[in-house]
Amino acid sequence: MTHLFLITTDFSPAARRAYAPAARHARELAAPLLMLHVVDWVFPGLPNSGAPLGMPAIDVEAAAKAGVEAEADRLRGDGVSVQTLVRSGSIATELALEAQTSAAVVLSTHGYGGTKGLILGSTAAPTSFETARLRSSRSLQG
Repeated sequence: MTHLFLITTDFSPAARRAYAPAARHARELAAPLLMLHVVDWVFPGLPNSGAPLGMPAIDVEAAAKAGVEAEADRLRGDGVSVQTLVRSGSIATELALEAQTSAAVVLSTHGYGGTKGLILGSTAAPTSFETARLRSSRSLQG
């Protein structure tokens, strides 16, 4: 099986800082990267276009796919093989599901602490928990 590095992006400077070490390891091992972005739509039941909220209609998933391709092209320009994937759902769950088939996961953090971290929350912490839960249930099944 080819080793696959999973790298996540939310298009932020923090996410971009993780690209270089992920690319370096992928090149060293001649392994492809899988760049994942999760569309976490915060208004369940409403279409993801934004139109019902009085905002201009946009296709959020199409915009996310274009964004992920643009981010992946940054790494492809450095000679790294990059596949892309956009999913919708819970960020922690989707990352954990994809991590099950990846050799390594490169996940950055914004580093928010204190009140800002309490209000904005974290993706890294619930992803670690969800990944451990999925691995545990998989080992119990077989």
